Amino acid sequence: MDRSADTNQTVHELVKLIYNNLEMDDIYWFVLSYIEQKYKAELEDVTDVNLKQHIVEQRLSSSFEECGIMDNIMTIFNELGLTDRLKLLEDQKSALQSQVESVQQRIDLLVSEMTSLQIK
Repeated sequence: MDRSADTNQTVHELVKLIYNNLEMDDIYWFVLSYIEQKYKAELEDVTDVNLKQHIVEQRLSSSFEECGIMDNIMTIFNELGLTDRLKLLEDQKSALQSQVESVQQRIDLLVSEMTSLQIK
């Protein structure tokens, strides 16, 4: 498997793990109840089930934040060192970009020197 596929697999497993834990602790149902209460008037005005589902899906992420669940997830990520790992990856990305720029400058210099030699 290549790196991208590994990353996608890891993210998929992480999301599945989070979802399963939210299910196990009835947090998912708590958030859905929160959405139902907060957006009661909006949801009652809609008769189409698909549109209701769309409204709930659109409100889900902000409701996780409003209920404080995202803060808890971020705390867990910090405890697992995922934030540190992300920073390390960002630093490595910057270093690689610098190396690419350096190599590009050397290539440009070599091309310039070769052109100069051909002219002479």
